[in-house]
Amino acid sequence: MANFKVLISLSYMSLVFIALVTPPKRIPEIAMKELIKNKGKYQGKLVKTRGCFLERFEERALYYNCTIERNTKETIWIVFSSNAKRKFNFDSLSSRQIIIQGTLDTTKKGHCSAYPCSLFNADIIEIK
Repeated sequence: MANFKVLISLSYMSLVFIALVTPPKRIPEIAMKELIKNKGKYQGKLVKTRGCFLERFEERALYYNCTIERNTKETIWIVFSSNAKRKFNFDSLSSRQIIIQGTLDTTKKGHCSAYPCSLFNADIIEIK
């Protein structure tokens, strides 16, 4: 990505400020099956994926689709960011397709260690 130089001149103070501004990093979307299959490759990285969000008793997870059984190995446990917790009512999002991004952690496996990995500090990017 290109860096852009910004020049601000405050003539009344005879001060010149130069800063390098880097555009925000675009996070490519990775299929959930790919994330789970190659979770070691994405450990500790900021990732974006899509799936069916389910909020139930002792469960807050992203499923590949809304028809698979509870706690299968094709799910990702979700720990939302404080921003997402303020912004969304998770009960109302249950069984909806979402695009989400967060940091993948293979060492934390969710409730009762039933999940292959977790997505921490997660934010909802889009609701389908």
